[in-house]
Amino acid sequence: MYTIFIHELKQYLRDVRLQSFVFFAFLVMAGFLCLLWPESDVFSVIRASGRHIFSIILLLNLAIILAFVPALCACSVSDEKEKNRFVMLITTMLKPGDIMFGKLFAVITMQVLMVLFFLPISSLCLLSGGVNAEVLLQGQIIILISAVCYGGVCLAVSASASSSNSALIRAYLLVALMSGAVFLPDLLLSQQNLKPTLELIRSFSPFDALYQLVYSEHRTLLGGGMGDNTLKFLGFNVIVFLISCFVFRVKLLSRNQSKARQSRVKEGKSLFYKLMFIFDTSATKRLTPLLINPVFMAELRSKTLGNPRFLLWTFSTCNAISIVLLIVLSSGYATHLGQNSVEYGAVIYQLGLTVLIAPGVCASSISEDVNSGNLLFIRMSRIGAFRYVMGKLYAGFIYIFFIMACSIPVIFSLNFLQDGRGGNLLPMIWLLASTSLCFICAGLFFSSISKTSAGATAASYIFAFTLTVGSLSVLLFADKLGEELMRKILMLNPVAGGLRNTDRMFTDFLEGSFWQINVLFLIIVSAVLSILGAIKVGQLMSRRKA
Repeated sequence: MYTIFIHELKQYLRDVRLQSFVFFAFLVMAGFLCLLWPESDVFSVIRASGRHIFSIILLLNLAIILAFVPALCACSVSDEKEKNRFVMLITTMLKPGDIMFGKLFAVITMQVLMVLFFLPISSLCLLSGGVNAEVLLQGQIIILISAVCYGGVCLAVSASASSSNSALIRAYLLVALMSGAVFLPDLLLSQQNLKPTLELIRSFSPFDALYQLVYSEHRTLLGGGMGDNTLKFLGFNVIVFLISCFVFRVKLLSRNQSKARQSRVKEGKSLFYKLMFIFDTSATKRLTPLLINPVFMAELRSKTLGNPRFLLWTFSTCNAISIVLLIVLSSGYATHLGQNSVEYGAVIYQLGLTVLIAPGVCASSISEDVNSGNLLFIRMSRIGAFRYVMGKLYAGFIYIFFIMACSIPVIFSLNFLQDGRGGNLLPMIWLLASTSLCFICAGLFFSSISKTSAGATAASYIFAFTLTVGSLSVLLFADKLGEELMRKILMLNPVAGGLRNTDRMFTDFLEGSFWQINVLFLIIVSAVLSILGAIKVGQLMSRRKA
């Protein structure tokens, strides 16, 4: 166990990219504290805003830690399998428990170090007098418990996944579901007999536990509530961590993965494969027409026929969630939800689905070709770097467009709530298309500059969350930044454009045609990222190994 622990810990500490991201996050927290700190020298004024500043810094600290957890843990085992080092690992004298606990303790140690690294920023809030050292210590313990629990979940996902890219996508989805989506049932449902159950589900979120710690009189972060949920939060994390360790132990030495993979390939050649056979030139032995990009055909075939069950299951799941959301919003609209809440829920669902899916579509396309040697064969053809990137971009956009088709019922229902004016239909389609295009281009760019698929996927998701969630933080500094600077920052945020399009939010400083400016900026960012990615691919193609 000690050998695995030291090896994993040294890998984490020597990772320059991880060090850069952690240092950048430290600067972000320091910048937030400087902007939030009151300018008055009167101690009573500073003390009055002390808890408000501390709560924002503590929640930001938790969000940063949870953003790093999948990047640290989700590739711990899957990366060993991809590099064919896992077979050598299990043939050593190490016991399965040594491998499991060695990797687990290395991850926990890194999370403790990250919590201690950000501790000085949170400790500065004590100078305001709004909180004491006991509350600060309890808050750091909640953050550490959440990081350890979600780290165990990501390790279990890493042991179950066949590739680092899929492991990262699943890990980020689970972290978002466990920490953020637990608020939705209590916000959307109004049945009084379900309130205790809904409050229990909401108490699983670490954000709710931190807010309850600072504002004990409010009890919960959203919607009020009764009772102390801290013990429920701790019990939930312990149970989830134990289940994750059990799954990690079982999947670590599972010998049926190759058979399962072969069965999946056989099952994939079903009706969906036969339909694709009609226009699949590589299957019918027909030449690809000159007007069609061969990289586009190969990438599209890889994404559709490579794992058709994943595509169909993703589409079915998203479509089912869309229908359930429409039913809940419609029933809530007749009881306790206003038109504002229904429109906000529809906009956030559509763009949130794009944020969760689009960054991972092409985040491993170029890095996998580089690591597997396929780029060497492409450079010997007549396909240039720009055409190569455009082919992958077209395939990724069609792939995400097929999945995002499940948002069509929500878009039309949102248009219906606007009294049939048709004002929201076209803007939301443009926002969804431009947001998907921007995140796909970001994935291709990070895939071209990253040596591993895991690093590219993590960077793509961090970019997407920074663009959509992080840029909304400028609303906290409205009195210091000014409306003009806030408007320029929100130009890159599709969520702000979608909410402004409802004519019910940001109407005081954003014009009605703000969504057009938003779409234009997203397209410009997509073009810049595509050009930079093509330049990097051109450098990779022209590089010669000694």
